[in-house]
Amino acid sequence: MKEALRSDLDSVLNLWEERQQAELARLEEIQQEKTHFIREFSRLRREVIRPCLEEFARVLTERGHNCRIEEEDYYVHGGSTSRDVKIGMNIFIRGKESARGHSNYPFIAFLASKQERTVRIQASTRLPGRAGTIGSRGHHPLDELTREFIEAEMISFLREVLEK
Repeated sequence: MKEALRSDLDSVLNLWEERQQAELARLEEIQQEKTHFIREFSRLRREVIRPCLEEFARVLTERGHNCRIEEEDYYVHGGSTSRDVKIGMNIFIRGKESARGHSNYPFIAFLASKQERTVRIQASTRLPGRAGTIGSRGHHPLDELTREFIEAEMISFLREVLEK
């Protein structure tokens, strides 16, 4: 191979290797951001969201309703399907008991989307024998998940469930 051709080939290969290294560094940075996001949401779930939900559950239980708080951690199933980290509360309203399963009872959940790096609030206001809404209540950055924010969301959610 002529020296000039070899020089051109080396230049092309060097440029390609530099781009590959930059891409790997970018992907590593994204992965670190995602890991940090999940770690921070887990901390907020433990220190802010769960204690708030527990207080609401205590008051609701004192008034004759049943509640169940559930948590799920991030995991990947089969290498391609993943589930977001979440915490949520099912509420079983006094006098509205049904044998139809949990899908007919109100719930609110806070789900940390690793891909989007936002927290989605998902809720259902359905009760046995009564229609309601089910769906997203918005996407929020981690810094919005203060105790005051969670309390306001819970009051708004319970107002929708109980005032209809």
